[in-house]
This record gives sequence, structure tokens and C-alpha cells, in this order.
Amino acid sequence: MKFHEEEEEEDMLTDEQMVEIAENTLVKIAEALINSKASLRQIYQKSIIVEELQDGSIELLTPFHFLEGLKTLPNLEFTEIEVACLMNVLAKP
Repeated sequence: MKFHEEEEEEDMLTDEQMVEIAENTLVKIAEALINSKASLRQIYQKSIIVEELQDGSIELLTPFHFLEGLKTLPNLEFTEIEVACLMNVLAKP
């Protein structure tokens, strides 16, 4: 995974544009997963944090480990704006 700089500032994007960029970035990730024949579980197995709740448990992944896992996928390149939009959209409740 490589990051490329872009001149466009994140602050200049509307929410709709940010979501669209994030969606396109997720499609790129999905295509890279399919092409590499890897699963999310395979990529993130060592990074998953299991949180026990009253009703069961959930598996969590830190933003850092999310990005690090993507680096293991071949031929996957992002611009800085793609990463910023993806992380902003994923961080919203």
C-alpha cells in the first residue's frame, strides 16, 4: 500500500464528496482482497481485540492496525485524501 499526496485539501470537501471518496476506497480494498484471495480475518488475525460484553463479545480493530493490515495487500495504492476520507467516515457514529 502506498500513499500519494494530493493538492486538494480535505477541508474543501462536502460530506457527500467525502463519503463518495470513502466508498470508492472501500471498493479498491475489496478488489484487492478478491485479487489476493485473502480474507479480512487472515489479514487482521493478530490485530483483533476481543471485547467481552454482557450479551457476548465483539471483535475490534484499531485504526492503526486497520491501515497496517492494508499494507499487506499487493498493488494497493491510496492518495492521502482517500485515507483521510475513509478514516473520517469510518470514525463517525
